[in-house]
Amino acid sequence: MCGLAIYKVCLGLSNHGKFSGYTWREDMLGDALTKCTKALLNRKFDPDRGFNPFSYFNMIANHEFVHRIKVEKKHFDMVNKYGEEHLRDFAEDCDEDIYVKPTFTSKLGEFYNEEMEISISE
Repeated sequence: MCGLAIYKVCLGLSNHGKFSGYTWREDMLGDALTKCTKALLNRKFDPDRGFNPFSYFNMIANHEFVHRIKVEKKHFDMVNKYGEEHLRDFAEDCDEDIYVKPTFTSKLGEFYNEEMEISISE
């Protein structure tokens, strides 16, 4: 009964707009379920301090989601940095043209720059 309630809390939070667009949503959900289950088994919730266990487990899940996002962002940045460093080395050794697919953030920056140029010139 408690496990199903915790699952519903974590699943509902994962469907929230600020977490729904991530590709590692299942990992976030698994981390949150693990952390909430550990808190339940270790009897971390103190009814004398608070009367709403829903908000307690919701905050645990929220913190785990944010933690997973930070970990994945750090990993993504590390992979990109490694790729950029070794791509330069490869490009120096190679005589042919190399196509590098632009990232989403670079496209977004170009969009904002073009939009600002259009609005300034009008």
